[in-house]
Amino acid sequence: MGMERDLESYFDSFKTINQIEKGFSYDNKYLAVDEDGKKYVIRTADLNQQASKLKEYEMLKEAEKRGVQSSGPVDFGIIESLNICYMIVRYIEGEEALDVLPGLTVSEQYEIGFKAGLELHALHAIPAPPSPHTWYEAASAKHQRYADAYVGLDIQLEYGDRAGQFIDQHLHLLKGRPRTFQHDDFHPANLIVKDRKYAGCIDFNRHDFGDPYHDFYKVALFSREVSVPFSAGQIDGYFKDGIPHDFWALYSVYAAMSIFSAVVWTKRETPHLMDEMLSRLNMIAADHSDFDQCEPEWYKTFSVKM
Repeated sequence: MGMERDLESYFDSFKTINQIEKGFSYDNKYLAVDEDGKKYVIRTADLNQQASKLKEYEMLKEAEKRGVQSSGPVDFGIIESLNICYMIVRYIEGEEALDVLPGLTVSEQYEIGFKAGLELHALHAIPAPPSPHTWYEAASAKHQRYADAYVGLDIQLEYGDRAGQFIDQHLHLLKGRPRTFQHDDFHPANLIVKDRKYAGCIDFNRHDFGDPYHDFYKVALFSREVSVPFSAGQIDGYFKDGIPHDFWALYSVYAAMSIFSAVVWTKRETPHLMDEMLSRLNMIAADHSDFDQCEPEWYKTFSVKM
C-alpha cells in the first residue's frame, strides 16, 4: 500500500491507484483512475532500468503509429525520490484471452486469433535497429547457452536428443532471416478480449528484435494449449495470402529450441511450475511426432475440420 499512496501523492490527476497483482512481470503495475473515470496503467521499474524502459515506451509509440490495438502510450518519466521510472499507458477494457477463449465458440476463437495474427503482422513492420550480429549468430549462440545449461540439469527429456538433432539439421534456415520488432510474449495471457472480439495486446516489456517468425514459438508453447482454433486463426491471419513454404520448418526449429530454454528457465525462475511446463513440452513433442514432422498435427487436423 505504501507505493500506491506515494504514487497517488505524486500523480494528483488520479483519483485512485491500486496495484495489479495478476500476471508475471518484473515491473510493478497499477490501475489508475482519473476524476472522469478513465482508466490507465502505471508501470514502474527501478531507476536503473530507465534506458530499457524508455525503449519499451518508444515501441508502444511505434505500434500506435501503425494502428495496432495496444496499450497506447501516455507519459514516461522518473520519480527520483522513489528511485523509479514509470510509464503511463491507456487501459484496454476487457478480459485476458486466456480466461475468455475456452468459453467461446470455435468460430469466435478462430476470428479472435485471425485478428491477433493481423495485429502481429503489423507489429512486425516496426524495423529493428542496426546490430553487429546477424539473427543466425545471435539465435544460435543463445540456443547453445541454453542447450549447454540443459545438459547439466537433473531433468532430461526422452525426446531431448531428437529435438537437438532436429535443430542442428535445420539451423542453417536461420541464415539470412530478417530482423524486425518482436513482441516476444504474444499469447492469450497478454491479449485482451471484449464483447467476444479481439481488443488489443499488452505487455511489451519483453520485446526484442529478430526473425518475426520467432514470435510464433509462443503458439507452440502456450496458445495451442489454450485454444487450437485461436492458434490456427493467428497463423491464418498473419499469412492471409498463404503460408510461405519455409514457415513450418522455422516454426518447428523455434519450438524445438523452446524446449531447452523452457526447462532451464523454469528450473531457475519458477521450479514449482516445472510439472506444468513439462506437460506443455510433451505436447510440443507429440504435435511434431518427436520432430519427425514440421507442421504440427493440431494445425493439420483443424484445417481439415474448417
